[in-house]
Amino acid sequence: MKAEQVDQALLQKFVTESERLVFWHDGAGEFADYVKGGLAGDLAGVQVVNVAERGGLSTKLLLERDDPTGRYLIYSMGERPPAKDDWLYDIRLYSAQFHAVIVSIWLQELGLAQLSLRDHLQARSVFLNSQDRRKKLARLVNPKDDPATLDLKMMAVLTGAPV
Repeated sequence: MKAEQVDQALLQKFVTESERLVFWHDGAGEFADYVKGGLAGDLAGVQVVNVAERGGLSTKLLLERDDPTGRYLIYSMGERPPAKDDWLYDIRLYSAQFHAVIVSIWLQELGLAQLSLRDHLQARSVFLNSQDRRKKLARLVNPKDDPATLDLKMMAVLTGAPV
């Protein structure tokens, strides 16, 4: 998944704010595919480090000893470790933090104005994880749609029925 909003927000951190290290803790792993794809364009010089794959101590050595001037997006999923067990805790304190919520991105993509729909869309994440289905739904959605209307439009996308 490549999300324009995420690209723009990371560009803000690394380019506009000149951050060297940005930590992204993605508790539910919603953006794992995004970071696997690496960063492109103006962010091509930023390396992505997945802490689960590399390990905490190895990541710490990379950031502080092996490449103390490189720019890195340090990505992790799951539960955040407690401070006493976090090899990167001290680095987190002086680095930038980044957060992204997939449901907020879906709300923007669909042009929905009601933040109250967040839980409703989250419950339909299996449907919305498909970019093709989201694009088809976006053509049908009205910014003032309520949950029941959205569900009918999602069914129309699945069945190919006219709305």
